[in-house]
Amino acid sequence: MEQNQKILIIIITLGALAVIALVLGLVLGLKLKDEDKDKEEPIIVEEPVDIMNNYSNTKELEAKFKLKNPTTVNDGIEERIQNRLLTGFENWNRGFKAWKAWGNILYTNDSIYNVHGARLSLAHYQAAMDVSLQQADIQMGDFNNMLIVGNFCAIHYDFKSNNIKSKVMEFVQFKEYGNETYNDTRVVEGWGSTKDSSYYGLINLPFVFIWNFY
Repeated sequence: MEQNQKILIIIITLGALAVIALVLGLVLGLKLKDEDKDKEEPIIVEEPVDIMNNYSNTKELEAKFKLKNPTTVNDGIEERIQNRLLTGFENWNRGFKAWKAWGNILYTNDSIYNVHGARLSLAHYQAAMDVSLQQADIQMGDFNNMLIVGNFCAIHYDFKSNNIKSKVMEFVQFKEYGNETYNDTRVVEGWGSTKDSSYYGLINLPFVFIWNFY
């Protein structure tokens, strides 16, 4: 009888130890799983991009990007286009991330960029500019001419590509949007011309101009 009691006590003890081991195993397994989850899914915090987007600072930007041969700019959309051009130069010179963020403000998903017969969407244009700025340090300079008539403009300006000075001319059509999707003065379509041999060819086009004045 006494021997049976001892056996029973041993069985109960072993059973209790098994239960404890099982509980500890579950707790440890959950803890390791949480640690692995934290390793697999790190929290990525993107730094805010500093861009300029203000219609009231045109005079300030004119002092920075000089208009060598100024022409009359009428009130209304012509003034807003002038501001968008100047603001575009400022944001471009702040780097690709700033220009890309600005592009989402200035353009629409339907905006078109004509480059020697190639019609680029906004996404393709941004991808091309990303490649361009990885290859060369391009900085916008002064305007030789800025002609704005209605919702069209033509600009002739200076820029530097890896400290090599050059000039280029562009034509842009704007539109006043006022709906739930867009509510601003934005680009409808742009046309760019070739640059000299100091510029890198992109998207399989030799010495292409990718309409990069913004």
